[in-house]
Amino acid sequence: MTLEKLFALVFAGAVLLAAAALAGAALERLGKRALLGATGVSVAAATAGWVAFALRPGVELAVSATGLVACLLAVVSAFAVRRGLARSRDIENDIERAKAELDAVVQRELRERSGDLERALARARADSLSTFADEERRLAETRRTDLGESEQRLRRGLAEAFAKVQGQVEQRLAGWHQDLDRAQRQLGGRLEQIVEELKALTNRKIQ
Repeated sequence: MTLEKLFALVFAGAVLLAAAALAGAALERLGKRALLGATGVSVAAATAGWVAFALRPGVELAVSATGLVACLLAVVSAFAVRRGLARSRDIENDIERAKAELDAVVQRELRERSGDLERALARARADSLSTFADEERRLAETRRTDLGESEQRLRRGLAEAFAKVQGQVEQRLAGWHQDLDRAQRQLGGRLEQIVEELKALTNRKIQ
């Protein structure tokens, strides 16, 4: 087996190793130690390929050596894939933790706001009841005041009406007294006239 064919087989194995490393890192099936081992093997293979190319320059060895370096870079990139997945998992965990903390804060705020709202409603109900009681007392006082004023107006009206009627009765009684006195005087004068007439008639009969 020639040196070119040997490194061609090594290159093919390195390709399989790089593919396995990338797949294992992507699926999180390979640990850090396995990736370090694959990296060591790839470094050794790439170094051997370039040493062989240096000792026996040729196109086939150059292709194999270059391919081994590419496989080494692929295996090294598996570390980046692994770190990226771990970082992504950490970010997801941080997001979930932040969401949980946010939910807890929201729930706590909701409970506090609910308590504040209930207390505000209780105060509003108490204030409403107090205001209603004050309004009832004010209305009752207003009704009592209006009733007292109405009673006073009624009393004044009755007193004025009674005084008016009394004045009218007294006026009529005074008129009746005047009419009675006038009638008495007229009757007295008429009686005196009748007595004079009777006296004159009696004197004529005697003569």
